[in-house]
Amino acid sequence: MQAFVSSVAAGCTAALTNGEEPVILVGHLAAGGWLRPYRWGDEDWQCPLPAGINIRPGNEATGERAHVYVNDVPVIEFDTPTGDCFVVPRSMVGNLEVLGVNPANAMTMTWERIDDERLNLIVEWTAQLN
Repeated sequence: MQAFVSSVAAGCTAALTNGEEPVILVGHLAAGGWLRPYRWGDEDWQCPLPAGINIRPGNEATGERAHVYVNDVPVIEFDTPTGDCFVVPRSMVGNLEVLGVNPANAMTMTWERIDDERLNLIVEWTAQLN
C-alpha cells in the first residue's frame, strides 16, 4: 500500500512540475480503498503514511468537492478500466461525454427520504472522457 500511494503522489508531483493541475481518477476496487484516509495512521490496524504524503478527507465547508485529497490533489471516483488508478491533468477530465441511446437511459435520478424536510437525490450516468 505504501508503494502504491507513493507512486500516486509521485505522479501528482510530476504533473505539477510540468505545469499541469492533476486529479486522481480511481476505480471502486482495491485502489480506491487504499486512498481512504481511515486506512492510514499510527493505530495497529492502520498503515503508516510514507514521509511527505498526506491523505485527508475533503472539507465541504470550504467548498472542496472531492471526498478525499492526496497532498491536496482531489481523488475522483470514476469507473476506470479494471478499477485502476490514474493521475491525469484536470483539463483531460474537464469534459465528460454522457453515453446513452436516449435521455432516459443516459442518466437516471432516484431519491430517498431522509426525514420530513430532506431528500437524498441520487443521479447516475454512464460517461466517457472526451
